[in-house]
Amino acid sequence: MTTPDVAVVMGTVNRLRLLQACVESIRRAVGKLSYICLVADGNSTDGSREWLAAQPDCELLEGGLDGAVKAYNVAFARAVDLNSPFVCQFNDDANFLSGPPQIEGAAEFLRVHPPVGSVNFALDRYGKWEHLRYHGVCYGNYLLTRREVGMAVARALGDPTGKAWWDRQFHSYAADTVMGCWTWRLGWSIYEANEWRVHDPYTTDGGHNDSLRKHNVSLYTNGSVFIRQWGSPQSIKYNRADAERFGGVLR
Repeated sequence: MTTPDVAVVMGTVNRLRLLQACVESIRRAVGKLSYICLVADGNSTDGSREWLAAQPDCELLEGGLDGAVKAYNVAFARAVDLNSPFVCQFNDDANFLSGPPQIEGAAEFLRVHPPVGSVNFALDRYGKWEHLRYHGVCYGNYLLTRREVGMAVARALGDPTGKAWWDRQFHSYAADTVMGCWTWRLGWSIYEANEWRVHDPYTTDGGHNDSLRKHNVSLYTNGSVFIRQWGSPQSIKYNRADAERFGGVLR
């Protein structure tokens, strides 16, 4: 395989309809860039695996069912091996909105702004267009990242290969926040792209009832690690409420 301009990484389990809509939105968002969707699947039984295997712009990876962090790290590792200069972190139930190609625009922005490590797309998770922040700065949810930034974060987290971009102390959640915090700590900024938007169904379309999210939250039992290393009183309250909402335990 030739090196794609962008590797889009995500995990999935039994969400074929959402996954198909997600991939279709990515096809619009990449514009003229070459790309590959790297999808780490957790043994889906709803036809997702068969559908992915038949898509020329998708690569089916084995993600397992023991948390989002492992699945995403499988995809990040493959992106590193492919040597893609840009990596897009995405969710299988999200969609790029119609309009100018967001990923293509973000890649061009990164090319001409070397101090910027990532472009974070605005999202409507809580019913308004915003960028989620931690300690006052954007940490990124749906973002396009330079390959060298992700690899630097992975090495800072203890992986000398530069492939585990999400902190392996966590099963799910917190790891994307940690990656953003490390991006800032290592000297790059994260651009808040209000002009490029992603629809997130978490609260707007009942996504909080999704079985995969509930499964991931049930694994969120080591949140105290995150709070001890990065936390604030506000984050403790938020993370405990989010975990307990779905039966998770924040120890």
